[in-house]
Amino acid sequence: MITHWPGLEFVYPNDFLPSIKTDEPIPNPLIPATYLIGEIQIDNLLIGANQIVKFIWQQDLIPPETVMVSGVPVRWHPCLLVEASPHDGPNPVIGLSAPIKGDNNIAQRNIHIVNHGESESDAYIGTIVGTRDKKRYIHVNL
Repeated sequence: MITHWPGLEFVYPNDFLPSIKTDEPIPNPLIPATYLIGEIQIDNLLIGANQIVKFIWQQDLIPPETVMVSGVPVRWHPCLLVEASPHDGPNPVIGLSAPIKGDNNIAQRNIHIVNHGESESDAYIGTIVGTRDKKRYIHVNL
């Protein structure tokens, strides 16, 4: 999912639910909300195994550079929210200041969206998103 960073730590499951249902029209321009980019079913993934998944990120779900928040234009701070389901791994670690870091089944990462043709777009082929310990990651090709 793609969302605008709310300024506080994300909370599971509330922030991991799409704000706009898949059968509803996507607002144009996008408003601060959580949008489902895609879902992939992976069967029989062994413990410790890696799986690369691919899906289409619709152009109308690419956030704008700025968005209105309480009537004030602010720079869109895009974040990816990822959930692996079912939650059959280790139990989440309780009591962390950033609860997402203690849950093996969810992840949150800030991203930077570069428009094709801009000078800095030549430096980006893809983005590696994941934990600092590199145990979980998602490779997003843009």
